[in-house]
Amino acid sequence: MDSMTKYWIWLQKAIGMASDRSDALLAAFETPKDIYEHRADIEHEVPILQPRDCIGLKSVPLTAADKIISDCERFGFGILTPDMPMFPKCLLGICGVPMVLYTVGDQSLLNLPVKATMVGTRQATKYATRAAYKLSYDLAKAGVVIVSGYALGIDSWSHGGALDAGGKTIAVAGAGLDVNYPSQNADLRNRIMREGLVISEFPPFSRPERAHFPYRNRVLAALSKGTILVEAPRISGALITARSAVEQGKDLYVVPHDIFNSNAVGGMELLKECGYVITNAVDFLRNYLTEYAEQLNLEAIPTKNEYAPSEDVLSQDPKNGVKKTILKPVDLPEGMDENTKAVYNILKAGKFTADELAERSELPIGTVLGVLTELELEDWIHRTGSNTYTALPEN
Repeated sequence: MDSMTKYWIWLQKAIGMASDRSDALLAAFETPKDIYEHRADIEHEVPILQPRDCIGLKSVPLTAADKIISDCERFGFGILTPDMPMFPKCLLGICGVPMVLYTVGDQSLLNLPVKATMVGTRQATKYATRAAYKLSYDLAKAGVVIVSGYALGIDSWSHGGALDAGGKTIAVAGAGLDVNYPSQNADLRNRIMREGLVISEFPPFSRPERAHFPYRNRVLAALSKGTILVEAPRISGALITARSAVEQGKDLYVVPHDIFNSNAVGGMELLKECGYVITNAVDFLRNYLTEYAEQLNLEAIPTKNEYAPSEDVLSQDPKNGVKKTILKPVDLPEGMDENTKAVYNILKAGKFTADELAERSELPIGTVLGVLTELELEDWIHRTGSNTYTALPEN
């Protein structure tokens, strides 16, 4: 194990994930080891740090990183940090660079240039599951690496289509790699670990939590040339990933849908604002063929449209495991808990970053990120760019 690895892990535990202050620290010091050695008076070196940051930097012991490294060795997990050659270059430019990636599988997939992130609702329609499978199958045949979030629904069919095509896929998990979540995807998870790659920012034994998914979403968007939104109602975490892709300057593609289907309203509304319509693999590939001809092969795409998703590739049966649900309006703000009310009331006064909201509300940053996800999903707030949020007008 590289001698610097434990300092990256320590820094992640001390400062947290997706923080612009971690970027400031890394800009001020040459290595995370230098940060550790100057932690006693770190607030004088990096004025942007908040009191809770300094507490974490001074109180988290280096032995905490040693324990994580030992756990990874026991489980057979790989560890990547930003100073390693295999660390994905596409993640180095995002706000709050991931300081650690835990991996199982083929790390070389991370630096293949043409990847497509596929996202959508967990409660997908049959049309959407077929679209996800077909697009991922054809794109994988052509040489594109399929990236998705490892959830039920669209994510599962996207991973499965890529694997059935004999292609490669990367799953970005919102928990520790040892945690079997979602449990219904155990067989698919094992297959991806054997034939593709599973990555996570979260160390072993990290349980899935609501606050984890905003972290995962930014990585999903950043890994690929473009994000394909297959199906999403107005309230869907997939929309957050899609908007993150746009904010990062990535291409966005939306699968067209029945205009009367509430399960697709979110995607159709986003399509009005930005993005390309995608109906087949070529719609995606045409933007990258010239630059990446060595990786891509249009001739490998099947010319017939006769195949359907094989029922044994996924842990959920498309006939029984995917059910449409009617989403009802949520009674907000009356239904908000105290933490949500505190954040929402601040946002009604203007635009704020997650860090500013944590400071004003005196809530942990993880709690604030979870609240922001919930409010954004329920259409009470929206991102205004530069990682700021504001409240939408009440009806």
